[in-house]
Amino acid sequence: MKKIRNIALVGLLMLVAILVGCSDQNAQADDPDGGDIPSHVSIVGASSGGTFFLVANGMAQLFNDEMSSGQYSAQSTAGTPAIYKALDSNDGDIGFGQSSMAYDAINGEGQFEGNEITNMLGMTYMYPNAMHLVVSKSSGIKTPEDIQGKRIGVGEPGGGVEVDSTRLLEALGIDMSEDISAEYVTGGQATDMMRNNQLDGAIMPGGIGASNIVDILSTGEYELVPFSAELVDKVMEVNPAYFPLEIPANTYPNQTESIDIYAEANWLFARADLSEDFVYEMLTVLYDNQDYMITVHNSSENMTLENSQNGSMIPLHPGAIKFFLDNGVDID
Repeated sequence: MKKIRNIALVGLLMLVAILVGCSDQNAQADDPDGGDIPSHVSIVGASSGGTFFLVANGMAQLFNDEMSSGQYSAQSTAGTPAIYKALDSNDGDIGFGQSSMAYDAINGEGQFEGNEITNMLGMTYMYPNAMHLVVSKSSGIKTPEDIQGKRIGVGEPGGGVEVDSTRLLEALGIDMSEDISAEYVTGGQATDMMRNNQLDGAIMPGGIGASNIVDILSTGEYELVPFSAELVDKVMEVNPAYFPLEIPANTYPNQTESIDIYAEANWLFARADLSEDFVYEMLTVLYDNQDYMITVHNSSENMTLENSQNGSMIPLHPGAIKFFLDNGVDID
């Protein structure tokens, strides 16, 4: 009887070992280069309806079809700072964000002071994060200076839009807490509030052609406000990552003239501890399928090898370095 019990115990231990081994294999695989290859890959974007999340969703579908392994899905967050924190804590694997904020994140500056991001590296430039100031035509706002005393959407608390709004208001010499009636809402919430006459305007950075901006401008009751060269210079003094940008005429509904604005580089970032070969394969799939990504959002027209290092402010992932060198891109 004792021998039978011992045999049963050994069998049970072997079964547990097999199950644990299978569980570990499902959680992740280790690549020969020592990096992580997750079986489920979370692509971290911002709020649903925004460009980050839309592109993340399209990218997940592409990777599910074309990558050699893994399951891919998009994850929404409050915006860039939350995206970086998700990568740093392994709650996400790759994600989008503004280049200047990435610099702050890995150097523990700005809102990341005391909370330095240590597990994030660059993958590739994606597209310009264009600063849109959308206002009601009945608001009386004709220049950015006119937002003083108005009800303005400035992004979710702690999100990238709030950071961009704060920098713009600093350049304008406008105090967010005293000189405007600030509403801390997403772009989708801001458009709904404008339609309900609860906001006079909203600061809405995003890819050119963003769906929520297309939607509200199609009514004919709202418009984009241009930024003067002098104001753009002041914004660039606040943060040199910004650069002048023009929105061509007829990019949006009822926009018959070109609009001068400014932007900064949006990048795709990865966990630093991801496998070099895994990051290399993701970039290969992305660049081999740019035409598909353009159907997801036309901002992907900017994702070319020639543009790939635009606005780079943090080190590249080793897999990205190898990919770009193999494709003839100069890495500074």
